Amino acid sequence: MRDSAVLIVDDEPLIRETVSELLSSAGISTLEATNGLEALELLNKKGHAVAVLLTDIRMPGGMSGIDLARIAQRTWPWIRVIVMSGYYESGPDGLPGNARFISKPWQPQEIINNVLRAASEFAAVQTSAALH
Repeated sequence: MRDSAVLIVDDEPLIRETVSELLSSAGISTLEATNGLEALELLNKKGHAVAVLLTDIRMPGGMSGIDLARIAQRTWPWIRVIVMSGYYESGPDGLPGNARFISKPWQPQEIINNVLRAASEFAAVQTSAALH
């Protein structure tokens, strides 16, 4: 994840900051947004540098994390998506194909492992695209 970042989208500042600190301590660059619209603004400016989108499902502002994940898949298909929520155990219906689900509360290592796995998938897509 040398030249790329994880975009963390959650309306809860404590969760955003905790995940950001956790990933930063693992050497992973992060960006933060408080809702889907703010995330889209960041993606429009820095989407080329985002490897993983980590988003909560329920957020204010009229756009859910699932809506955001679908838009990201259509607009930035190389970005890997991790959706998290405390309201589902196995994930909601309608997740896009490039998304995985994490149930809250999560363990710190679970976040790191999922982000590293998603970043590895991102890197594989980038390498494959460069070869063609």
